[in-house]
Amino acid sequence: MIVKPPFLSLPELRAAGVPEPWAFGRRDWVRSGEIDSLNHVNNTVYLIWFETVRVGYMHALDPSPYPRLQTVLKSLTAEFHQEMNVNEEYLVTARTSSFRTSSFVQDYAVFAGNLRATGSAITVMLDAETGKKTPLPDSMRRFFVEHDGAEDHGPVTGGT
Repeated sequence: MIVKPPFLSLPELRAAGVPEPWAFGRRDWVRSGEIDSLNHVNNTVYLIWFETVRVGYMHALDPSPYPRLQTVLKSLTAEFHQEMNVNEEYLVTARTSSFRTSSFVQDYAVFAGNLRATGSAITVMLDAETGKKTPLPDSMRRFFVEHDGAEDHGPVTGGT
């Protein structure tokens, strides 16, 4: 049995103080194993939090109609605004901010009363059989626009 993390509804996000345009997120808390020798959350942990919310976001998108497609990360960044400590509750959020022919940019944020960290990832869509870039399905593009207000940046010569 697969246990899915508790993703929050839009009203729950707003009630928790998460501002627009964030429309997808999950609540969690800092565990002792996520603390480094300086007694705050290790920088690499934020990347794990971003991955967890990214995977949940993709499952919410329901990739099952696209069995031949897979996504791979091209790049991932993080910026740290304020340290976090053990047992602090937080919300990690994700949204797609833009897309091109075969890739999309997702932004991430961690809130714990205020903004603690932000990040961004470029994800590329591949054909699972050939391993080559493939265009994003129209339904996915519509979801990105309708759910997150993502911008279509169109094709780029030699780009994604």
